[in-house]
Amino acid sequence: VAIFANFLVGASLFIAIANVPLFINSLVADTLEQGAWESGWMLSALTVPVALASIPGGWLTEKQGYRMPSVLGLLLAGTGFALMSRWQIDTPYAVMIPHLAITGIGIGLTIAPIATAVVEASPPAFRGFASALVLTFRLVGMTVGVSGITTYGLERADSLTSALILPGTDYSEAVQISMSILMQVINETFIIAGVLCIAAVTLVILLNKDK
Repeated sequence: VAIFANFLVGASLFIAIANVPLFINSLVADTLEQGAWESGWMLSALTVPVALASIPGGWLTEKQGYRMPSVLGLLLAGTGFALMSRWQIDTPYAVMIPHLAITGIGIGLTIAPIATAVVEASPPAFRGFASALVLTFRLVGMTVGVSGITTYGLERADSLTSALILPGTDYSEAVQISMSILMQVINETFIIAGVLCIAAVTLVILLNKDK
């Protein structure tokens, strides 16, 4: 149960890592240099909370067991993705940063309880192998997440483009429609990431409350 929850967490995390820079570079930044700089800083609002929240996640695991910090973290991450799905082209960074932080804190809280559940469920002689499985399934989840969301995004954008950009549409209008399509597709991928987090909740509630 914990391993498959970890797979879903990895997939949702990489959707954010891939699409936050895409959103900024394609819809917000005016130049490539600006996009690279601002994407890096904005991603830190996600990844730094992931790292920091893993510490209280470990403490909560020691005190409360696996279930509570896992469920709390996944619900926070799902809430963060729901907020991110409402981003618009003119959404200021001051609004985006708290949304990314909520998502990062949520994902960070899940790291320790999920990993500990896998390791402690294993016989002592196989705990090194179990620890490797935790990392492997998170990385596999990331790989499946980014490949799956890329396929979805391309097909969804092609479908919307065919429906909204008709023959005879002038260039400036086509550009505006294309930006709206890209924004919609990215927002939809954030919703998908949130759904993955909620799906993981249905798994981690099956973990033993106590270690």
